[in-house]
Amino acid sequence: AILVRTMPAGTLEQVISRMDMLARLSNKGSVVLNNPKSLESAIDKYVTTTRLMDAGIPVPRSAIVQSSTDLRSCADEFGGVAVLKPIFGSNGQGLVLFEGDTKQLPPFFSEAGVAVAQEHIANAGWDARILVVGSEAFAMRRVAADGEWRTNISCGGRAESFTPPKEWLQLAHLAAHALGANIAGVDILPGSDGSPWVLEVNAVPGWQALQSVTQENISAA
Repeated sequence: AILVRTMPAGTLEQVISRMDMLARLSNKGSVVLNNPKSLESAIDKYVTTTRLMDAGIPVPRSAIVQSSTDLRSCADEFGGVAVLKPIFGSNGQGLVLFEGDTKQLPPFFSEAGVAVAQEHIANAGWDARILVVGSEAFAMRRVAADGEWRTNISCGGRAESFTPPKEWLQLAHLAAHALGANIAGVDILPGSDGSPWVLEVNAVPGWQALQSVTQENISAA
């Protein structure tokens, strides 16, 4: 089997060529985890969001934006704040909390000409990363660093041991299934009222931080 452990950033042509090579290996009989179609869905944040929505999974209100005018309109509709995300990206890179000031806009927005804008869910500064491996699941809490709203470990977030509610585990499995992924890192954020929201599904998840806060052997799953 071929386990895809990373999907580095690159041009659209590079991303497509990597997917094409994995698809060829799969078509020739190799077992590719995750399968190329699943990887394509998870790499594209718009596709991820729509797949989750179609599966009835709670996600923040979202829209495709192609200009600062679009973004302002979304922020107004979302209560004055929007999370701006690149279509392709990971580890929290490029994410911006947009509150109306176009000077905040990152270079990727003007370069790509398109992004995903999402409603910002009020929260307590932490979320859960649930790693789905087949029928099993492992979880950790990710706590944002002081002065930082992103909880990603790569952005200074702190990993903590965490036992999620059964409902969250079910959501994580549903999210992985919606993208056709056998292995997936599902990020779930509790809103101010405790309701869970699925923010991201990573089809090439790492688990070093998670392994550091659990005694279960993730690699053996």
